[in-house]
Amino acid sequence: MSKLFLAIALISLVGLAQAANPATVLQPFKSTYMLTGQGILKAERTVSLSRENNLYVLTSIIEARGIASLAGYGPVVETSRFTMTTGRIQPLSYSNVDQSGMTDLDESIEFDWNNKVARSKRKEQSFEFQLERQVLDPLTVKLSARLDLVNGAREPTYKVHEVDQIRTYKISRLPVETIKALERQFVCIHVVIDTERPNREVHYWMAPKLAYLPIQSKQFHDGNLEFFATLIGSSLLP
Repeated sequence: MSKLFLAIALISLVGLAQAANPATVLQPFKSTYMLTGQGILKAERTVSLSRENNLYVLTSIIEARGIASLAGYGPVVETSRFTMTTGRIQPLSYSNVDQSGMTDLDESIEFDWNNKVARSKRKEQSFEFQLERQVLDPLTVKLSARLDLVNGAREPTYKVHEVDQIRTYKISRLPVETIKALERQFVCIHVVIDTERPNREVHYWMAPKLAYLPIQSKQFHDGNLEFFATLIGSSLLP
């Protein structure tokens, strides 16, 4: 179960549905996705964005459903605090914790942009990395991708701090598809995110007319579907 929660934590979905311009992506919202994984795992992921002046807080909460909830796992709470600098997301802190303590998921990152260093922890292990410009965390990278796609970027690339290392994420597009969710039909671009893991593929279906709202996502490991997520509600969905 620990591996499943860790895998779910890698799929950070953000939801918003208004006019396709950069400002809409950064407006406060709350969206919920249903996740199903290998075996009996079912969970709901609620993603919300709040703002106070130029401080943004992006939060993802995963709560087990069905038999997994009876075992007492979770909730898994992932939080990123960030500001906007010259139109780009600049993370300040990141954490990802299983609040039940039943798994080994307990990690954090502090970004010190003045000294250009990031200090991170995964349980008892500590790490320190020199910061490059525009390094993101695992939660803000998806929000940054939506901003760039709204601004017309086709296949953006990002440096992402993953607590114990910094990876390069590359986004590529596949043909447009129509996806059904919430008893509606959404015309979506099919996006694949390469996270420098040759045995893993992460796919998103995002609606351009809804500021690239993610409608559906899938993660594959060695060609096998690990889990599937679909939108079940959003405070900003028309």
